[in-house]
Amino acid sequence: MALTLFTIVLVLIFRYHLLVYTAVLFVCGNVVLFVWSLVSTRGLTVERKHSATSLRGYPLQIELVVVNRFGLPRFALVGFDEFAPGRESQKFHEVALLSVGAKSSASANYEAIPIRRGKFEVGPFYFYSGDPFGFYRYLRRVNVLTPLIVLPTPLDTRVNYLRSSSVLPKDELATLPMAGSSPEFLGVREYQPGDPVRKVHWASTARLGTLITKQFERNVASTMSVLLVNNERSTEGGNEEHNPLEYAITLVSTLARETGRSHYYFSFMEINGRAVRHLSGMGGGFFQQLSLMLAEIVPGERLDLSDWPKQILQHLPTGSDLIVFIPELTGAEAQFLANLRLNYRLLSVVTFDLESFRRGAPRHTPRSRVSFGRNFLIFEIAFGDDLSRQLEAFVEKVGFIR
Repeated sequence: MALTLFTIVLVLIFRYHLLVYTAVLFVCGNVVLFVWSLVSTRGLTVERKHSATSLRGYPLQIELVVVNRFGLPRFALVGFDEFAPGRESQKFHEVALLSVGAKSSASANYEAIPIRRGKFEVGPFYFYSGDPFGFYRYLRRVNVLTPLIVLPTPLDTRVNYLRSSSVLPKDELATLPMAGSSPEFLGVREYQPGDPVRKVHWASTARLGTLITKQFERNVASTMSVLLVNNERSTEGGNEEHNPLEYAITLVSTLARETGRSHYYFSFMEINGRAVRHLSGMGGGFFQQLSLMLAEIVPGERLDLSDWPKQILQHLPTGSDLIVFIPELTGAEAQFLANLRLNYRLLSVVTFDLESFRRGAPRHTPRSRVSFGRNFLIFEIAFGDDLSRQLEAFVEKVGFIR
């Protein structure tokens, strides 16, 4: 381009016919090469294939299919696929194809590791094209977007929860009706979506002409409830991998998986100032549903716990063991939890050292992680903690392993 402009300047100064021919040649050549760079990827479309869900921190295989709709083959194609849940330095993944035949397709694969939990769209895709001499470069955006849900990854820690050790006589314990495996048969009820087929009561079904499910009961004292308080302090520090919200979700996912392995009942509730999420159940199917719910959680807004007692008691069974995850415990919040404790067999609070998250560095001065509130135990987690080790310490202190 610079040489062409220089030649045009010489033509205007000297007006020599050979310079004119040279300038015309340079101008035509530049136009041809520029147009070449623009149209070299026209007629190419992209399709992306990958699983709809992925675990945070685990490799995800992505296949890209490039379709050539033109009647001429294409050679040496290079492109970049945008992967939003990956690290910033690995946000774009290069894809290269030697050739794509006329009116045919070719595929390329790459591996990406999502490091952020949540709902995302993979894409768009960018074709990187140019002329044969490398004078011009052009990025063509292809708006092909595919949804991806990145689920939280539970820790490897095993938590053997919970062999009910309540000192109350069995007939004094509150119970939860449920369809599924449980020690005590309660009766029958009408079938509801999600009930195990193996628990259908066929005699009643034949007699009534509609599906009837066996109903069981479980002592509330052998269930776990978790309350996640997601307020404006949940993402202190601004690090997407290390903040109180992400630490809490990892621990909730681990506790839910471990109780599910032992076929115990698990209740979860998240309050965030804008909405409330809640889910209760047991088993592998429930854990999958809960994982999808945890993936959808976003940073919360300011809230007042005193506005939520009815909803908490409605969705988290009274008489069960309750764990509360809260970014920071103020005096008013501690008083609220002390009153809430009266409705639960055991209440424990997991809170966070927000100053360590703001600094983005582990705490230098060691201090006890365990303290006592009014009728409940408080366990603190800091930035950079080994969550597996801290969960084990928490379980040991609280006494869930019996």
